[in-house]
Amino acid sequence: DSMDDQHEFKSMEEAFEVLGFEKDEKMSLYRTVAAILHLGNIKLRAKSSRDDQAEVADPSDAQKASHLLGIKVDELCKSLVRPRIKVGNEWVVQGRTTEQVAFSISAISMALYERMFRWLVARVNKTLDYKMHNNYFVGVLDIAGFEIFDFNSFEQLCINYTN
Repeated sequence: DSMDDQHEFKSMEEAFEVLGFEKDEKMSLYRTVAAILHLGNIKLRAKSSRDDQAEVADPSDAQKASHLLGIKVDELCKSLVRPRIKVGNEWVVQGRTTEQVAFSISAISMALYERMFRWLVARVNKTLDYKMHNNYFVGVLDIAGFEIFDFNSFEQLCINYTN
């Protein structure tokens, strides 16, 4: 690996400093990214060989993510494997399979990342805004032209990055 992580982190910290990010803003970004990574480490298993209902294999795997997100680990685990859903006028608890829980974890992770990304773009745009409308924005130049994130989603950035 030719990437120097320490150098890259220092460069990012310097960029945050130039853009006037507060310490709590940076820590919120770091906590969110770390929580997303820890969500991906949650291991699941079926409760029994007869039942395909999922359970978290080791709650300590979810402990780090829940701590970073500021929620109780038992509430995180319960909401993943046995979420409350509204059916008609009533709320019921629904058991989920390991595949369904894995999909939910992925969806939560993507939603957290997208919201963080949108906040980051808005925050950078706010710093660069000198009351000159639409003269400053965060964009990515690719072979097809400029991507302006006020109009395109995080998914578009992923597509461009992959290409």
